[in-house]
Amino acid sequence: MDTTSTKPAEISLQNYLKLLPKDLIKQAEKNKVRECDEEQKGHFVAYVDDGDETYDVSINISTKGEVTANNCDCKNNKLFCLHKTALLLHIGSDKKIVYKVKAKKKSKTESLLEQADSDALRDWIRELLSKNKDIELSFVHHFAAKSGQLLPEDVVQITIEAVKAVVKNKKNIDATQLKKVVDLWTEVHTAIVNQYLANTANENGFENFNAIIDSCMKFTHIFEINSIRISKYVEGLLKKSVDIINSLFDEETWKKATGFYMQLLGEKSGLKMLYLAHLTDILSISNEERKKELATQIAEQFLQNTNTISANHADLIISVFTIVETNGLLPIYLSKFKPLRYENDFNEKLIELLIGQKSLELAKEYCLECIETNYRDEYNVPYLILLKKIYLFANDQNNLAKVLERLFPLTFCFEDYLLISQKIDLDEDRKKWRSKMLARAVNAARQNNSFAAAFVFSLMAHEKKFLRMIEYLTSYTPYEIIIQYFDLMVSASKEKLLNALITRHDSYGWGSEEQKNNDRKTIPALTDLVMKNYHQNELKLAISKETKRSYYFRPGMLVEELMIRLNLK
Repeated sequence: MDTTSTKPAEISLQNYLKLLPKDLIKQAEKNKVRECDEEQKGHFVAYVDDGDETYDVSINISTKGEVTANNCDCKNNKLFCLHKTALLLHIGSDKKIVYKVKAKKKSKTESLLEQADSDALRDWIRELLSKNKDIELSFVHHFAAKSGQLLPEDVVQITIEAVKAVVKNKKNIDATQLKKVVDLWTEVHTAIVNQYLANTANENGFENFNAIIDSCMKFTHIFEINSIRISKYVEGLLKKSVDIINSLFDEETWKKATGFYMQLLGEKSGLKMLYLAHLTDILSISNEERKKELATQIAEQFLQNTNTISANHADLIISVFTIVETNGLLPIYLSKFKPLRYENDFNEKLIELLIGQKSLELAKEYCLECIETNYRDEYNVPYLILLKKIYLFANDQNNLAKVLERLFPLTFCFEDYLLISQKIDLDEDRKKWRSKMLARAVNAARQNNSFAAAFVFSLMAHEKKFLRMIEYLTSYTPYEIIIQYFDLMVSASKEKLLNALITRHDSYGWGSEEQKNNDRKTIPALTDLVMKNYHQNELKLAISKETKRSYYFRPGMLVEELMIRLNLK
């Protein structure tokens, strides 16, 4: 980090008339500021009337007169809105400000403290501190004279001392001790955190703040802690700076404050994901110009050398991708992203977008790369489908045929079957391939593969083999397929179709819950079709025969619904 850089100008009571636009000041003077209170030292709150609207406004002024934080509920994206300016003018002109002092009822403890003998109190405190190292550490940090400037190694030591004060020499830590550690951290870190928040563009302040974050997170790994208490503590510290950084008026100051985090994203640090999430929070409330700039910096930082990205950084890259996409930068950086192992959803989206950009060669390269890393062919289905789309775009018939031959046994897409069949020159070869694929589909349908079942019926319909279609109607055939081809089958043989329907059981040994639910929804419509095409007496006789024929007869959902409608139940 460059320690020689000068601090950019910040808005203060001494310079706000020079830094703020004259038009903004002129408009702000027309606003009325009411009930301006200084709730705490340097923390001003007021109501600002803007025409018929009233807004809650707050401004923090440091002891040096600098504006360190500000807020207004007008939700204006400008760094310093009309209403904040009006309050600043009010404070700067030294108009009447109410200083709140709340009356507080004394507790029994406070009363005893006032009455206690000072020597006796010191002895009691001395004994208490000797027995409680955590309280002793808190006492030391609260009352010790603050001399000199803390360095990051000092901050780390303070953090470690707090842990040792609670845990002592134990190798494990329980929930109660963990809470004490975090409570003690909250106390000993407060001054360091406040120093950073008072000037988020100060390098030493940031380095000390970063030392807190880093040492706290390392503590989690050392003790193998599963609790989220420490991560919540760290996230809470980071959130305190989000609004403060966003409210920085000077652009150079803002760039410096965000640049500290950005620089750490490029280093070997276990805090990358944490700081990326923090920058995302800052980005989400920034104005459009800053969003664009910050998103661009993040993209540049992570995509300089994508060859070094490992599977462990997948969540990091996916987060960067989301930032780039959300901020309209994909046309610039899309080709910089690469597929990630075990992240199929991300890979599919990336390749789809590349196809949409007509980057077909890169999309093809990524598909083949993903296929090569998969050890089971069913995992390749999405990439084979994308290759199919690429070869169709490119009109590459040879490669298209190869992909379809590999894809068809996995998807049983009837349109693909027709394309492959047309490419086979010899009738004998075509028949052999057809028989092989049909046998494979029938076998897959018995494993509750609904795509395979749909292919079998599509093929029979295409070949106009409607009686054979009835033969393929089994316990594994989804009811929605039966409805789709019902008219063709009933026209071929009413008797055979009815027999197939009545004797059909519901075999869900390997079926998905989704398929079961689909069948339940389809039953009423299929029952209507059956009762429309068959006389009630005919149906009763068929059901009765099957019931008597098999002692262990277990009716399927269709037969159960028919029995209810025919009053057989």
